[in-house]
Amino acid sequence: MNIFLGLCPDCGMDSGSFYRCRKCRDKRSEKNKRVCKKDGCFNLVNKGKQFCDEHILYKNYHNACMVNFNICKSCGKLFTARKSHNYRCKECWIPEIKKKICAYHLCGKEFFSSNNIKTTCSISCSIKFGDYLAKQKRRAGRSSSLKFKERVVIGVLFKRDNGNCKFCGEKLKLSTHYLNKKAPVIDHIIPLSKGGEHSYKNTQLLCRYCNSVKGSKMVINREQFSLLVS
Repeated sequence: MNIFLGLCPDCGMDSGSFYRCRKCRDKRSEKNKRVCKKDGCFNLVNKGKQFCDEHILYKNYHNACMVNFNICKSCGKLFTARKSHNYRCKECWIPEIKKKICAYHLCGKEFFSSNNIKTTCSISCSIKFGDYLAKQKRRAGRSSSLKFKERVVIGVLFKRDNGNCKFCGEKLKLSTHYLNKKAPVIDHIIPLSKGGEHSYKNTQLLCRYCNSVKGSKMVINREQFSLLVS
Protein backbone atom coordinates (compact mmCIF):
# COMPACT_ATOMS: atom_id res chain seq x y z
CA MET A 1 0.00 0.00 0.00
CA ASN A 2 1.48 3.38 -1.09
CA ILE A 3 1.30 6.21 1.45
CA PHE A 4 1.24 9.78 0.11
CA LEU A 5 3.72 11.94 2.11
CA GLY A 6 3.33 15.21 0.12
CA LEU A 7 6.74 14.75 -1.59
CA CYS A 8 7.31 14.62 -5.35
CA PRO A 9 8.34 11.05 -6.37
CA ASP A 10 10.62 12.38 -9.17
CA CYS A 11 12.71 15.06 -7.39
CA GLY A 12 11.74 14.59 -3.71
CA MET A 13 10.66 18.24 -3.23
CA ASP A 14 7.52 19.33 -1.38
CA SER A 15 4.53 19.01 -3.77
CA GLY A 16 1.80 20.21 -1.41
CA SER A 17 -1.53 18.56 -2.18
CA PHE A 18 -0.36 17.42 -5.66
CA TYR A 19 1.32 14.11 -6.48
CA ARG A 20 4.23 15.90 -8.30
CA CYS A 21 5.69 19.36 -7.93
CA ARG A 22 5.10 22.17 -10.45
CA LYS A 23 8.45 21.75 -12.29
CA CYS A 24 8.03 18.00 -12.75
CA ARG A 25 4.46 18.45 -13.96
CA ASP A 26 5.62 20.98 -16.59
CA LYS A 27 8.41 18.63 -17.76
CA ARG A 28 5.96 15.73 -18.20
CA SER A 29 3.48 17.92 -20.11
CA GLU A 30 6.26 19.04 -22.54
CA LYS A 31 7.20 15.40 -23.20
CA ASN A 32 3.60 14.52 -24.05
CA LYS A 33 3.23 17.41 -26.48
CA ARG A 34 3.36 16.78 -30.23
CA VAL A 35 3.68 18.93 -33.35
CA CYS A 36 0.56 20.29 -35.11
CA LYS A 37 -0.53 18.19 -38.10
CA LYS A 38 -1.01 21.25 -40.34
CA ASP A 39 1.70 21.37 -43.02
CA GLY A 40 4.35 23.99 -42.21
CA CYS A 41 3.20 24.48 -38.59
CA PHE A 42 5.53 23.48 -35.73
CA ASN A 43 3.42 24.59 -32.77
CA LEU A 44 3.24 22.12 -29.88
CA VAL A 45 -0.10 20.51 -29.12
CA ASN A 46 -1.19 18.79 -25.91
CA LYS A 47 -1.76 15.03 -25.82
CA GLY A 48 -5.06 13.96 -27.40
CA LYS A 49 -5.19 16.87 -29.87
CA GLN A 50 -4.10 16.99 -33.53
CA PHE A 51 -4.15 20.72 -34.36
CA CYS A 52 -3.05 23.83 -32.47
CA ASP A 53 -5.38 26.69 -31.54
CA GLU A 54 -4.50 28.63 -34.70
CA HIS A 55 -5.39 25.79 -37.06
CA ILE A 56 -8.29 24.23 -35.18
CA LEU A 57 -10.66 25.51 -37.92
CA TYR A 58 -8.57 23.66 -40.52
CA LYS A 59 -9.64 20.38 -38.88
CA ASN A 60 -13.33 21.18 -39.34
CA TYR A 61 -12.72 22.34 -42.91
CA HIS A 62 -10.71 19.19 -43.67
CA ASN A 63 -13.49 16.88 -42.41
CA ALA A 64 -16.21 18.86 -44.19
CA CYS A 65 -14.51 18.41 -47.58
CA MET A 66 -14.50 14.60 -47.41
CA VAL A 67 -17.16 14.04 -50.10
CA ASN A 68 -17.42 11.80 -53.15
CA PHE A 69 -18.51 12.84 -56.64
CA ASN A 70 -20.85 10.16 -58.01
CA ILE A 71 -22.86 9.88 -61.22
CA CYS A 72 -26.57 9.12 -60.82
CA LYS A 73 -27.58 5.89 -62.58
CA SER A 74 -31.11 7.17 -63.26
CA CYS A 75 -30.60 10.69 -64.64
CA GLY A 76 -26.83 10.70 -65.27
CA LYS A 77 -26.20 13.90 -63.29
CA LEU A 78 -23.11 14.47 -61.13
CA PHE A 79 -23.90 14.74 -57.40
CA THR A 80 -21.98 14.80 -54.12
CA ALA A 81 -22.36 12.21 -51.38
CA ARG A 82 -20.58 11.16 -48.19
CA LYS A 83 -20.36 7.54 -49.34
CA SER A 84 -19.02 6.24 -52.63
CA HIS A 85 -21.67 3.50 -53.01
CA ASN A 86 -24.60 5.96 -53.33
CA TYR A 87 -25.74 5.39 -56.92
CA ARG A 88 -28.74 7.76 -57.08
CA CYS A 89 -29.21 11.44 -56.25
CA LYS A 90 -31.84 12.73 -53.85
CA GLU A 91 -34.26 13.56 -56.67
CA CYS A 92 -34.14 10.06 -58.20
CA TRP A 93 -33.84 8.02 -55.03
CA ILE A 94 -37.10 6.11 -54.47
CA PRO A 95 -37.18 3.01 -52.23
CA GLU A 96 -37.93 -0.18 -54.17
CA ILE A 97 -41.27 -1.52 -52.97
CA LYS A 98 -41.69 -5.30 -53.22
CA LYS A 99 -44.75 -7.50 -52.93
CA LYS A 100 -44.38 -10.06 -50.13
CA ILE A 101 -46.43 -12.75 -48.38
CA CYS A 102 -46.64 -12.77 -44.59
CA ALA A 103 -44.37 -15.49 -43.16
CA TYR A 104 -46.85 -16.31 -40.38
CA HIS A 105 -48.72 -19.35 -41.76
CA LEU A 106 -52.08 -18.48 -40.13
CA CYS A 107 -52.07 -15.04 -41.80
CA GLY A 108 -50.64 -15.47 -45.31
CA LYS A 109 -51.69 -11.95 -46.41
CA GLU A 110 -49.97 -10.07 -49.19
CA PHE A 111 -48.29 -6.76 -48.28
CA PHE A 112 -45.92 -4.23 -49.84
CA SER A 113 -42.67 -3.19 -48.18
CA SER A 114 -39.35 -1.59 -49.12
CA ASN A 115 -37.55 -3.30 -46.21
CA ASN A 116 -35.70 -6.45 -47.32
CA ILE A 117 -35.57 -7.84 -43.76
CA LYS A 118 -39.30 -7.52 -43.01
CA THR A 119 -41.13 -10.85 -43.38
CA THR A 120 -44.45 -10.22 -41.61
CA CYS A 121 -47.28 -7.81 -42.42
CA SER A 122 -47.76 -6.38 -38.91
CA ILE A 123 -46.28 -6.29 -35.40
CA SER A 124 -48.84 -8.77 -34.07
CA CYS A 125 -47.94 -11.27 -36.80
CA SER A 126 -44.21 -10.87 -36.07
CA ILE A 127 -44.82 -11.63 -32.36
CA LYS A 128 -46.95 -14.67 -33.20
CA PHE A 129 -44.41 -15.84 -35.79
CA GLY A 130 -41.59 -15.53 -33.21
CA ASP A 131 -43.59 -17.57 -30.69
CA TYR A 132 -44.27 -20.18 -33.39
CA LEU A 133 -40.54 -20.51 -34.20
CA ALA A 134 -39.65 -20.73 -30.50
CA LYS A 135 -42.22 -23.50 -30.08
CA GLN A 136 -40.67 -25.39 -33.00
CA LYS A 137 -37.22 -25.05 -31.43
CA ARG A 138 -38.43 -26.29 -28.05
CA ARG A 139 -40.18 -29.24 -29.65
CA ALA A 140 -37.14 -30.10 -31.75
CA GLY A 141 -34.85 -29.95 -28.70
CA ARG A 142 -36.81 -32.44 -26.61
CA SER A 143 -34.97 -35.41 -28.07
CA SER A 144 -31.33 -35.66 -26.97
CA SER A 145 -30.26 -37.25 -30.26
CA LEU A 146 -31.89 -34.50 -32.36
CA LYS A 147 -30.26 -31.31 -33.53
CA PHE A 148 -32.21 -28.28 -34.72
CA LYS A 149 -30.89 -28.07 -38.29
CA GLU A 150 -32.93 -25.18 -39.67
CA ARG A 151 -36.22 -23.42 -39.18
CA VAL A 152 -39.05 -24.80 -41.30
CA VAL A 153 -41.57 -22.25 -42.58
CA ILE A 154 -44.88 -23.71 -43.72
CA GLY A 155 -45.14 -21.14 -46.55
CA VAL A 156 -41.90 -22.43 -48.14
CA LEU A 157 -43.01 -26.04 -47.58
CA PHE A 158 -46.38 -25.23 -49.18
CA LYS A 159 -44.67 -23.98 -52.36
CA ARG A 160 -42.28 -26.95 -52.51
CA ASP A 161 -45.09 -29.54 -52.28
CA ASN A 162 -47.37 -27.51 -54.62
CA GLY A 163 -49.97 -27.14 -51.86
CA ASN A 164 -51.00 -30.81 -51.98
CA CYS A 165 -51.31 -33.21 -49.05
CA LYS A 166 -48.74 -36.01 -49.48
CA PHE A 167 -51.18 -38.67 -48.24
CA CYS A 168 -54.64 -37.87 -49.61
CA GLY A 169 -53.46 -35.60 -52.47
CA GLU A 170 -56.08 -32.92 -51.81
CA LYS A 171 -55.35 -29.28 -52.67
CA LEU A 172 -54.85 -27.23 -49.47
CA LYS A 173 -55.04 -23.50 -48.71
CA LEU A 174 -52.90 -21.47 -46.32
CA SER A 175 -55.90 -19.32 -45.39
CA THR A 176 -57.76 -22.33 -43.89
CA HIS A 177 -58.25 -22.13 -40.11
CA TYR A 178 -55.71 -24.29 -38.28
CA LEU A 179 -58.45 -26.26 -36.43
CA ASN A 180 -60.05 -27.33 -39.73
CA LYS A 181 -59.46 -30.89 -40.97
CA LYS A 182 -58.06 -29.59 -44.26
CA ALA A 183 -55.65 -27.09 -42.68
CA PRO A 184 -52.02 -27.50 -43.89
CA VAL A 185 -49.57 -28.61 -41.18
CA ILE A 186 -45.89 -29.59 -41.00
CA ASP A 187 -45.30 -33.32 -40.60
CA HIS A 188 -41.98 -35.04 -39.83
CA ILE A 189 -41.33 -38.09 -42.05
CA ILE A 190 -39.16 -39.65 -39.34
CA PRO A 191 -40.89 -38.49 -36.11
CA LEU A 192 -39.00 -36.37 -33.62
CA SER A 193 -39.60 -38.99 -30.94
CA LYS A 194 -37.69 -41.54 -33.06
CA GLY A 195 -34.61 -39.43 -33.74
CA GLY A 196 -35.72 -37.45 -36.80
CA GLU A 197 -34.27 -34.02 -37.47
CA HIS A 198 -36.16 -30.76 -37.84
CA SER A 199 -35.27 -29.71 -41.40
CA TYR A 200 -36.79 -29.42 -44.86
CA LYS A 201 -35.44 -32.86 -45.79
CA ASN A 202 -37.41 -34.55 -43.00
CA THR A 203 -40.66 -32.58 -43.38
CA GLN A 204 -43.66 -32.80 -45.69
CA LEU A 205 -47.01 -31.06 -46.11
CA LEU A 206 -50.07 -32.89 -44.75
CA CYS A 207 -53.59 -31.89 -43.90
CA ARG A 208 -54.52 -31.93 -40.22
CA TYR A 209 -56.67 -35.07 -40.60
CA CYS A 210 -53.90 -37.15 -42.26
CA ASN A 211 -51.36 -35.87 -39.73
CA SER A 212 -53.55 -36.98 -36.80
CA VAL A 213 -54.12 -40.41 -38.40
CA LYS A 214 -50.38 -40.92 -39.00
CA GLY A 215 -49.39 -39.88 -35.46
CA SER A 216 -45.84 -40.98 -34.57
CA LYS A 217 -45.72 -43.85 -37.09
CA MET A 218 -43.01 -44.10 -39.74
CA VAL A 219 -44.76 -44.22 -43.11
CA ILE A 220 -42.21 -43.81 -45.90
CA ASN A 221 -43.00 -44.06 -49.62
CA ARG A 222 -40.84 -43.34 -52.66
CA GLU A 223 -41.43 -39.59 -52.66
CA GLN A 224 -40.59 -39.28 -48.96
CA PHE A 225 -37.49 -41.44 -49.39
CA SER A 226 -36.27 -39.20 -52.24
CA LEU A 227 -36.62 -36.17 -49.93
CA LEU A 228 -34.53 -37.83 -47.24
CA VAL A 229 -31.78 -38.90 -49.65
CA SER A 230 -31.50 -35.57 -51.54
